[in-house]
Amino acid sequence: MRKLLVIGIGVGDPDFLTIQAINALNSVDVFFLLDKGPATGDLTAARRWICERHIRDPRYRVVEVADPSRDRTASAYPVAVGDWRNERAHMLEQVITTELGEDGCGGFLVWGDPGFYDGTIGVMEAITARGALAMDYEVIPGISSIQHWLPGTGLCSTASAAPCTLRPVGDCPRDPFLMPPTSWLCSMRTWSAHDSSTRTSPFSGVPTSAPPRRS
Repeated sequence: MRKLLVIGIGVGDPDFLTIQAINALNSVDVFFLLDKGPATGDLTAARRWICERHIRDPRYRVVEVADPSRDRTASAYPVAVGDWRNERAHMLEQVITTELGEDGCGGFLVWGDPGFYDGTIGVMEAITARGALAMDYEVIPGISSIQHWLPGTGLCSTASAAPCTLRPVGDCPRDPFLMPPTSWLCSMRTWSAHDSSTRTSPFSGVPTSAPPRRS
């Protein structure tokens, strides 16, 4: 039976991969890279670089697949996203069937952690639910942008006997004094909104570490 590994590769630095992720890289026969066009070419190159850095035996193959386009202006956006993911699942099912042998191991390289703000696991579930392709998949955790950013502040995310709340940017007030004292701003948007000279968040004023980029 074909096996697919959904591997979390951290926020861009090859040194941020876990030992489990490196071992997973070295067990993959075919990597499937979704090509989202010239605008994200640097991210595709970075995935290749991570493979070259950590894989000991260069016997693996890389298959680049054009990612289906998504309508980001649709009025029924959740429906449009669902249709896009179904199209992606159908396309990847065909590619996996063609490019990966029945006993082969395929891999998807996911920025950050696959369980956080990424749709690859959902695609694997959709392919499995369709039942047309006999396969199994495993998720390898990775270091998310929050895990990378927070230690760089030198601060603790929790107060004694108080919860820590992570909120999307759109749900947070712009004035940090309106936020609960134990709340932390969570953004998966591009970090270009940050002031690179002071490296502070424009919303909370908390010093940040070097900002990672996320596709």
